Amino acid sequence: FLEALEKGRRSHRRDLAAEFAVVKEVFHGMGEYDLEDEAFVRHMRFKGETRGNRIAYWLLDVIGRFGTAPMRTLAWLGVTLLFWIAVDSVWMWVDPTAFKGSEGNIVANALVVAAWSLAQGFGAVSPNTLVTELLVIVQALTGWFFLGYLFASFVRRTLR
Repeated sequence: FLEALEKGRRSHRRDLAAEFAVVKEVFHGMGEYDLEDEAFVRHMRFKGETRGNRIAYWLLDVIGRFGTAPMRTLAWLGVTLLFWIAVDSVWMWVDPTAFKGSEGNIVANALVVAAWSLAQGFGAVSPNTLVTELLVIVQALTGWFFLGYLFASFVRRTLR
């Protein structure tokens, strides 16, 4: 049904976004939550095509299908953690004094910094320069985004 609706109205993106919003509510009323989620995702995709901030809509779709796929969001959080571990490792290798307490294994220390920064705290390793403090702020903002998005995804699933 959803594919037929989409194929029949390719040229009217804004109308199609509104129609998927209505279909989503119908599926919700019927208790068909998986179909409701699929209709919601399609609604948001078409809504994103008609808005100016396509990158934000694309990012929310890729990371967690607009909050309908909590395990996908959790997987992307893991990928992001690995990214920050790599960035912190390179930074510790380039400037060994960039973080206080970073003597020893660079990757282990980078794991500590990345994990604590994403979760809003510091362990034995903390930033020591302005650049690393700014890096930790970016990591913290990333962590806030992911934790909020992950929480919203799980709440959406469990409150039905």
